[in-house]
Amino acid sequence: MPSEIMTYRNGGLSRRNRQVERIDQGTDVQLALIDRVVETQVAKIDGALRASHRAAQGITVLSQAEQQLTELVPGATSRVAFIVDRSVLEVADLVTDTVHELRRLR
Repeated sequence: MPSEIMTYRNGGLSRRNRQVERIDQGTDVQLALIDRVVETQVAKIDGALRASHRAAQGITVLSQAEQQLTELVPGATSRVAFIVDRSVLEVADLVTDTVHELRRLR
């Protein structure tokens, strides 16, 4: 009789161990999926920040040039301002497009 009890218990433990192993494997898969999602999102954030940073740098240079040109040729102030404004709007559109493209990536 004692050997039958041991066999049953061993069988029960073995089944329990398989169940725990399946749970561990499932958890490992879930953690890997979470890591993949986080890494993807971080890469998208980095891309959006790089695009925004580069745009801000370019606009700063453009603004400095605008200021210098309007001091040199005051009569061209409105023309220079128009060109700079159009350029800034175009850069803003490109940054927005970049962010939209990054969101579409999986």
